[in-house]
Amino acid sequence: MLLNLYSALIVTLTLVYLFYEYAIYRKFKLKNNYDNEQLKPIPETLVLLRQETQSIPDNIRIVLLLIAIIFFALYFGLAIILPLSIAEEQGKNAIDMILEISTALLPTFIETVFYVFMAFILSIYLNRQLSNERLILNETGINYFSPLPRKFKFLFPDWSINWNDIEATSLIKHTAPARLILKTKSTQKEILPSSWITPLNKQVCPTTNIFTKKYIEKIKRQPSYIKNSPLIRYIEQHANIKIQINNDNIFSKYDLNSNPKTQIISLILLFLVIYSVADFMFMLNDEVHISDPPWWIYSPVPAFIAASLFYIKKENIPLSTKTGLPLFLGFITLITCYPASLRINYLTDTEGLHSYEYINTTKNTFSPIKPNLPSINLNYISAGKNEYWNSIKQGNSHEFQLRKGSLGFYQLAMKPIYQKSRYWRCMQDVEKIERDPEKCDDLLDDD
Repeated sequence: MLLNLYSALIVTLTLVYLFYEYAIYRKFKLKNNYDNEQLKPIPETLVLLRQETQSIPDNIRIVLLLIAIIFFALYFGLAIILPLSIAEEQGKNAIDMILEISTALLPTFIETVFYVFMAFILSIYLNRQLSNERLILNETGINYFSPLPRKFKFLFPDWSINWNDIEATSLIKHTAPARLILKTKSTQKEILPSSWITPLNKQVCPTTNIFTKKYIEKIKRQPSYIKNSPLIRYIEQHANIKIQINNDNIFSKYDLNSNPKTQIISLILLFLVIYSVADFMFMLNDEVHISDPPWWIYSPVPAFIAASLFYIKKENIPLSTKTGLPLFLGFITLITCYPASLRINYLTDTEGLHSYEYINTTKNTFSPIKPNLPSINLNYISAGKNEYWNSIKQGNSHEFQLRKGSLGFYQLAMKPIYQKSRYWRCMQDVEKIERDPEKCDDLLDDD
């Protein structure tokens, strides 16, 4: 009974919250302030805020509030409602059970409250930092001010463009949202007009409301919204720059060979792809990881992404290429790390392969007789369904050849396993089709 009442209370609170959110959305939609704000005159100096970053701290606080409510409700249910409902069934005192369960859950409760509190403090800090992000347009040009602290501004630095230095402007409308591209001799900047709003518009736009967010996103997709955005209107009215509308696909227009740096990254990508395919075909047929490789073999992935981002960040290329090319390089690097780790471990091995005795302890799992050696799971090396392994009974031994190079992990030689498996199948056929046993012996020496 108590559990049912507790569940009904949670459902009721959820419905009340959703009804409150919907009421705010309806009030906002009826006023239609979001559209009307665009039609106001554009000042000579226009200060714009990024809508997404302005709403991040509020979104974090809402999420933290929901987490706190759920956690307190869960703690209340486990520490009070649950003991009251089961105490009589177990013949125990309800108060004693409440004290016992509450004491057991108290350390976890305090730890969670601490983390939620620290996250709330972080949201306050983020609110202070993100409020510094500005796009200021005046009679001389356009200036961007990054929200990051000074030590991290190299990731997203401040920048400025003089109106007289702009050689071409285009609005890419096929993307969602549309992108404004400003080109100069030395650089190219991409801006989302729909993301930049005036401080007054920020006050009338409750972006944390779950219903209002979808409504605003729908408005942003309308051509009239982009045309009437403060950024576009200022450039056309005050900077006297004609914006060219471009409906072509920018992803198919940019040639990676047109820039020396993107060309170098493309060559690196081509080399990694060729190497990965070649080593997957040859190295993985000979030796494999016994178990999941250590995480640090994938450490080149973030290093390659960061290095390539830094390498082309000042180049006059589309933003989609600036971000997509390094991410694709990271993905190919991730694939390459697996065979490359085996190859490096193989090349740096000075002792060669060693044979070790293993015992079949459970199905498809062999444990080493010698300590400090890894167990071998046949399913991991894709050999568990072979009939040869089913012939090795539990408790019987089997010899495996392992290698340990300078990277410190063991890798398993597959060639001896393939030979023994083929030999076993051949010997099984000797009795069935009267094959010459000497031909089976040749399989053990087959290269």
